[in-house]
Amino acid sequence: MAFGSNHSYTARRLVLYALLWCTAVVVLGLSAWRIHYTRSHLGFHERIVVELLVTSILTIIWVPIAMFLLMAVRAANTVSGAGRNSSRHPHWPHEQFGGWILWAMWLVGAAILTNKYPTKFYRGFGNQARLLATLIALSWVAWSLLTIIGVLAWMHHASTRGPASGSTYGRGGLVSGHGKNATGSHYDSDPMRLDAHHTGTV
Repeated sequence: MAFGSNHSYTARRLVLYALLWCTAVVVLGLSAWRIHYTRSHLGFHERIVVELLVTSILTIIWVPIAMFLLMAVRAANTVSGAGRNSSRHPHWPHEQFGGWILWAMWLVGAAILTNKYPTKFYRGFGNQARLLATLIALSWVAWSLLTIIGVLAWMHHASTRGPASGSTYGRGGLVSGHGKNATGSHYDSDPMRLDAHHTGTV
């Protein structure tokens, strides 16, 4: 399967969405455990961890919706034989809108948590140190996956935008259809009519 084919872009995004969903589930569990620990032992909770908890929940809800939209478009294109036509990808704006909101939320959460708990700060603090390190790492992983998904989505969108398919092009140029040459005069590129014209027959 060629990398630039529409199905190739869709398949890669589906795989990345699945990885993102799994990552969000793990982040949800770690964030919930961190909040439980701080409230039980320290009497407070960290707002940025709550932000990551909310972000992971929204991601878990949104990813299946995005995957469903992608598979619906892919199935429709398979049946209809869709070509380079962006109108056959009507859910692309919705996917991008939700994706980039989550992208920003993951970026904020990962950046603030990394700045708040640098490695030298929590080194040697046992299980909570490992939990924070894992939470930071997975937050950046989720953000990176969304970045790659967004880039692939834009590449897919660009690949579906092109000239109308009224004519078919081959190695020798225009194969069928009518048009104008460089001088502005009309020409007919139907092979049968061209043969008849050259042989003098009608």
